[in-house]
Amino acid sequence: MSVSALARVRGPAGRPAVPASAVPPEVVTVGETYEQLGREAGLSLSETVGVFLYFRDFLYDSVVDVYQASGQRAAREWANMHRRIATFTNAVLLALIAAYERS
Repeated sequence: MSVSALARVRGPAGRPAVPASAVPPEVVTVGETYEQLGREAGLSLSETVGVFLYFRDFLYDSVVDVYQASGQRAAREWANMHRRIATFTNAVLLALIAAYERS
């Protein structure tokens, strides 16, 4: 599934899973780069995705640490932060998989 096709997939409340407007070209480039590095390292798709998921968890933990250190307590701010990270990492993951399928 391409990143543009992902915009047609509906998530909770009928909203797009990842809005097309939320997928800048730079995000696609990050996914393609992950795929290329995995391929060059001789990794399978599942191994490359595993490495990406490790990055995703590290990224999320880092952002949570920053939010906690800054004193962010409002549920709306936490939800917004989570939504932004999920949108970014989901788009990167889909771009990684799409690049693998093209290779």
